[in-house]
Amino acid sequence: MATNFKEVAGSPTEEMGRDGMRAQRRVLCAWDERGDVLQQFLGDGFEFGGKGAGVEYPDAPGLLAATVRSQAFHDDVLPQEFVSATKGLNSYGTFALLQIDYEFVKPILPVPPKGKGFFTYRWNPGLETIVLPGRSLRFASDVLPPSEHDLTQTMRVPVIEHVLSWHAVKEVPVDEIRLIHGGVNDADFLGAPAETLLFDSATVDTEFVLPLRFDDPRQTFRVDYIFREMQILNAAGGREATWGWVFRSSPPGKIGWAEIILADGSRLFQLRDFRNLIETGCIGGPLDDRCWPSWIAPIVEGTLLK
Repeated sequence: MATNFKEVAGSPTEEMGRDGMRAQRRVLCAWDERGDVLQQFLGDGFEFGGKGAGVEYPDAPGLLAATVRSQAFHDDVLPQEFVSATKGLNSYGTFALLQIDYEFVKPILPVPPKGKGFFTYRWNPGLETIVLPGRSLRFASDVLPPSEHDLTQTMRVPVIEHVLSWHAVKEVPVDEIRLIHGGVNDADFLGAPAETLLFDSATVDTEFVLPLRFDDPRQTFRVDYIFREMQILNAAGGREATWGWVFRSSPPGKIGWAEIILADGSRLFQLRDFRNLIETGCIGGPLDDRCWPSWIAPIVEGTLLK
């Protein structure tokens, strides 16, 4: 059941800039009901970013209540005697003033089922370096290649860092992260072809400590998955090399990019199914639509920016 509040004069204030829209509202409510009103604006942390009532700013989809500040409206503090520094707070006889700050947070679509949080996405530039041996190079003005000691070139290879952030996560898939990190994709993921995307690992942090009451805190987690895409392309745009490949300088006739493996025949970077990071219930299950729901398609296909 909704708790009554009243918006004060001068509210709201709105700001528009290059980072999108921000807004602030100020409302009054009974001091003892401030926790209930806070929940109305912030919603349940498990559904943050969804379509729950009281989360979005009116008529501005994607502009969500991010923080709420509460303070007494009048200095009508009720008399009480404090016996401990860790117990008891001032209480007031009339109103609390709540300041609600809204920020633009637009999850990628389609969103996961209710209770599974939401995703945002960021694309960053990155860099890898590869040392090319001198005996495989020559100066453009020369006919013959130089000796190995004449030239060694460090090649700068641009990479794409994909950061897929999973918000409002109730249970972090720790086992899947440990199994998959350091591997490469066994199929297209984030639009990157198989074997070109390396899963560096993930950062995990607490997010959305939202009290239903002030003595009943809840928390969820934010998981940032960090992937690095590397493709060395030829003049025609075809892929020459990716993770686990080096430039081979001998023997004659085999000079060029080549994959290296361990002496036992195993790969340097193991093939992994990255979908297990976002839909953990399918490990060992059938790889079909019954196991992989349609909402992960934009992540796999890499259409997040379209």
